Amino acid sequence: MGMDAPTDVITDTSTLINFLRIGRVDLLAGLTSYRFVVTDHVRAEVTSYYRPSSRTSSLPSWPVTSSR
Repeated sequence: MGMDAPTDVITDTSTLINFLRIGRVDLLAGLTSYRFVVTDHVRAEVTSYYRPSSRTSSLPSWPVTSSR
C-alpha cells in the first residue's frame, strides 16, 4: 500500500501567532500527516502582527501553504 496524501488543515491567525510567540513553528513541520493551509488574509494578518525584532531578520520558515 502507498502512503496517503497529507490531510489539509486550514490554519487560523491565532494558531500561527501562538506558535510564533513560543518560537515553535517547527512543531507543525513534524506533523507530516497534515498540510497546513492559510488564506492570503491570514498570511497578511500574521505578517502584520509578527514584527521581527532585532534578534531575527525575518519570519521563520513555516510549514504552511497558501490557499491560492
